[in-house]
Order: sequence, then C-alpha cells, then structure tokens
Amino acid sequence: DIVSTIPWQVPEVRHYRVLDDEDEEVGTLDMSIEEQGPGNVRLTQYFDFPEAGFINEAVVIADAQTLEPLNASFDIEGPDGNLACEASYTGTEVVVDRRGEDGERTDDLDVPAFAYDSWSDLFLWRTIAFSPGYDERYTDILACTLDRTQKIGVGLEVVDEEEVTVPAGTFETWKLEIDSGGSNQRAWLE
Repeated sequence: DIVSTIPWQVPEVRHYRVLDDEDEEVGTLDMSIEEQGPGNVRLTQYFDFPEAGFINEAVVIADAQTLEPLNASFDIEGPDGNLACEASYTGTEVVVDRRGEDGERTDDLDVPAFAYDSWSDLFLWRTIAFSPGYDERYTDILACTLDRTQKIGVGLEVVDEEEVTVPAGTFETWKLEIDSGGSNQRAWLE
C-alpha cells in the first residue's frame, strides 16, 4: 500500500487547460473527487479536445482510504469512433467489458493485493509520503484502455523539491520520476 495521507477534502474539482508546444490551448481536463456512498470516492477525469473532435471520461470508484478500485469506466468519443468500457473489481480479479466500433469483448485478469486502476494514478500520486529519496513500486491495472487489459509495475521516486513556473504562477513542488512498464515520465506535484 503506497497511500500515506489523503490530502483532499471531498468534493474537490480542478480545471486544467491543455496547451501545445506553442502555449496555445488545445483542450481541457477536469478532475474531480466526490463521495460515492459510504467509504468510497468517485475519481473522475474528463478530457475535451474540441478541434480534434475528442472527448473522454474516465471514472474510478475506489475505497476512500486505500484507493483500491471497486469499479472503473471509460467512455471515449472521437473521430475514429466511440468506445465504452466497464471494469468490475472483485477480490483478486477484474472483469472488463468493452463495446466499440469493432465489436464487444470481455477480458479478465488476476489482481494482486495493493493494486490500483491506472485511471486513478494522478490522484494516487498525491497521497504518497513526499520526501527526497522516496522510492516505491506498485501494480497498476490497465483495465479500461485502448489496449488489452494488463498489469504493469510502476516505480515512483521523489527526486527533490523544485520551484516550477507555469502560466498559472510559480509553485513549490515535488519532482516525481515515474517508471511505468518501461515508459519514463516526470510529474511535479504541489
């Protein structure tokens, strides 16, 4: 379990502008956290890229304290068609039903203890014990994605504190290195 502290008050809503390399807005991302019945939260990401004709909503229902997933859904509308996905986590298994332009299919996958749905990662990373040298691994379940259902190992390393300046202002952040299935990313979290 990598969850250290739940840093938010429910409900929480954040709105982001997505910029291209020339600082032109190409879309938006709305992220929200809401109570979903006793002891659970609804983690939502809603992407809207009007010029590309692309809308995507991803939702994870998770335990409010551990963020272990109970259900996930993914709906995408785009120029190449629509895709809907529902994932149900039960004990040590996830069952995923997909419906899209190319038909329907059901996948299932064994889920180890302390695994998280990939659509909850941006929320999950906010809960870790931020300190220089923090280095931890967890299992990510890619249930509702464009590819087949799979699990990957994710490594998180807190590199250091760093001041970051963006169009919204200057912020003191933690720089996080993320290794997810061989793909490396960086994130700065306040």
